[in-house]
Amino acid sequence: MPVAEPIAPPASVRQLQLATDTVQAGAPVAFRGERLALAPEAFHVTVDGTPVAVDSVAADRVWMRMPGTSASCDAATVSVMMTGPGWAFRGEVAVSPALRVDLPVGGSLIAPMAGHALCLDVDGAAADSARFVFTVMNPVADAAHVAGFTLSGIGRGALAHRKGTVLADGSVQRLPAATAGHAVPAASLAPAFMGRAADTEQEAMVRHLARLDARALPTAMATAPAHAAAAGTSPAKGASGTALRWQVGEMVNQRVATGSCAAAQPVQARVVYAGPTAVLLEDVSAQHAGRMDEWFARIGDEYERVMLPLVQQQLGNPLARNAALDGDGRVTLLFTPVVNTGMPGTAAFVNACNLYPRSIMSGSSADEVMYIRVPGNGESPADWMRALRSTLVHETKHLASFAERLSRGRHFEEPWLEEATARLAEELYSRTFRGGGQWLGRTTFASSVHCELVWCDDRPLMMYTHFAALHQFLRNPAALSPLGPVSPADATPYASAWSLVRSVLDATRGDEARQMRALVRGDAGVGIAALTSVSGKSPADMLDQWMADQVDADTRRTAGVLRSWDSGSVWEGLAAMFPGVFRGAPLRATLLEAGIWEHTGTVRGYTAAFAVLHGIGSGTQRVMLQSDARGTARVRVTRVD
Repeated sequence: MPVAEPIAPPASVRQLQLATDTVQAGAPVAFRGERLALAPEAFHVTVDGTPVAVDSVAADRVWMRMPGTSASCDAATVSVMMTGPGWAFRGEVAVSPALRVDLPVGGSLIAPMAGHALCLDVDGAAADSARFVFTVMNPVADAAHVAGFTLSGIGRGALAHRKGTVLADGSVQRLPAATAGHAVPAASLAPAFMGRAADTEQEAMVRHLARLDARALPTAMATAPAHAAAAGTSPAKGASGTALRWQVGEMVNQRVATGSCAAAQPVQARVVYAGPTAVLLEDVSAQHAGRMDEWFARIGDEYERVMLPLVQQQLGNPLARNAALDGDGRVTLLFTPVVNTGMPGTAAFVNACNLYPRSIMSGSSADEVMYIRVPGNGESPADWMRALRSTLVHETKHLASFAERLSRGRHFEEPWLEEATARLAEELYSRTFRGGGQWLGRTTFASSVHCELVWCDDRPLMMYTHFAALHQFLRNPAALSPLGPVSPADATPYASAWSLVRSVLDATRGDEARQMRALVRGDAGVGIAALTSVSGKSPADMLDQWMADQVDADTRRTAGVLRSWDSGSVWEGLAAMFPGVFRGAPLRATLLEAGIWEHTGTVRGYTAAFAVLHGIGSGTQRVMLQSDARGTARVRVTRVD
């Protein structure tokens, strides 16, 4: 709201003096006086008639921050008026439009754009090897939003006539030769993502994300009261089913709801494991039916002993709706070839329809049921189980989210965050293995991902799948987004969304389990608003922290930083193990050699583009950033060498 311009001071009022001859846009500026120790609110300031707040007041200084003065890098003169008790300043002030960037190695600053443009003077500090990373962020929390930008190098002093260069595919880690980088072929990232061995990893994750979108039910259903009674009982378990109701070897009828909530495909199954909190069923039409009981017993034991308790204690309870369904206190795991043939490339899935009574969803099983693929042709039980186990934890988290939100009358989560927290469940599972990680433990490649790949101590695939997909995201971050796929073939949100949430939890350093439960159960809301609630930070600040983490990982400037993962170690380990597929520093950046140059690009919502400026030497490189998204662009400048 406009503030009335202060009345010009009478002649008896003493005049404040500028404390410096150099005034820069966006930088603090001091005015000298004496006996000025008053509250900042006692002073009224306008710049070209626009009110500006006073930052602080000391005995002999008043500080304010000079706002941006121009939509270009041209110098400007502004009219400044400041009045306070017994003191005043009024005059024309020449303002350099450029914010000076003079950073030590490892230092950084945020330079938010007030409008369409930002001007920076980057000082090389007389170091030929000085390099600066520009992180151009689009903090709009919408994967469909695209902001265009232009970075221009303006020659000054020693750089006045030097022609700079632009190399589109570089790295923030080092200055590589001018050759194209390696893309990451999805099919080469074996072992398979998420236990989906029947199809490429990319296609499998896209299908899973599509199912997650499809499960979003009408609002009235998504907020159905928790006490709604089941209209029918599960034909397999009966109205008063208990852990003793089903015995191993018993034949039961089941239903597989693969799509519509109004219908389900009937199957006949045999009980292959019956415990107090889980029952495992094998479809009798499976290729290896009757010959895998030992493997099912192992899965059932680990599920009840490790997987289900882990999700219940740290994320949410998959059985939160049990009393309103069949009341048996168990999760049902149905292993059926319907998944293999009807949903190729999918390892397992859950359907929220099953958590409703049949009076609402006629295709419901009225049961906490998970549908899981069986071994395919030429697939050994050991390979099948190795890829499958982390998927069971992943899907159990989905069950927990659906059940908790329905029981609390809350809306289902947005797909990207629903998937991110399922990936968190897999990460928690990896911590149950020796060296598999711990919160803020800076877990390295050697003790975790490497051990998964070489099959240490019967360890399944877990975190390899996270980092392999995250590598794909970092090879093209400006064109992708953690908030959802940008094309039918894009599955990178699986990993980028997990990475974002992991960054938020690490930076917050609160009670990790409490924060994860708030996200899973809906206590914090949905989407970006939920992360904001958990972290206490703005969406822009969370994005900035996440992007800074990626720069740190590639430059290995993480030695003293408490984080859950030493990502730089993982990248280097994967690159050594799979040369030509993974890069030791995957974050793609545009390389800019100091001088006169221009680089244009676009940034999707809630991600960033990266550029590395080098070769400044003893000069100063003026950089102008222009954006077509007024007021949304945000820039971090980091000196890495």
